[in-house]
Amino acid sequence: EHHKEIHDEFFRIYSAKVAKSRTRAGAKEVLKWLDRNKIAAIIYSNHFVHDIKSHLSRLGMLEYFCDILGRPKKSQEHMHNRFKETNLRNYIKNKGYGLDEVMSVGDTVEELEIGHSLGICAVALTGGHNSTKRLKTCKPDFLIHNLKDLIVIIKKLNSPRP
Repeated sequence: EHHKEIHDEFFRIYSAKVAKSRTRAGAKEVLKWLDRNKIAAIIYSNHFVHDIKSHLSRLGMLEYFCDILGRPKKSQEHMHNRFKETNLRNYIKNKGYGLDEVMSVGDTVEELEIGHSLGICAVALTGGHNSTKRLKTCKPDFLIHNLKDLIVIIKKLNSPRP
């Protein structure tokens, strides 16, 4: 009944906090490494694409992302429809990526569940939104605290198998 007011109030508070946010340690280093190695980085989110781009610009990181999947306009669609998985599934298909070429990295159960559902590598990032204990219950392929560990994981996954 009051979902619009709740939605608007949440985003008013959220926007004020996120405007002061910083990146996770190692984020820029990993993005630069991905860029140097011609590995595409995307964001898939329930948030507004415009807002994500704004924050990435403020942080000097927009150039490192080839695509941002999210809500295209100010809508409340996410309150009734979790579309992150559908967006990512369609993106992978449209780009022609193999499932072994994609990984889902996130600090919530949702990203891990999506990774498992799509059959892609699921990397849990601790120290974020969900507790380490909660992330572990999803049985991620990898559990990391430092984003720089992604470089090691990617190298390991791409090394020749004996």
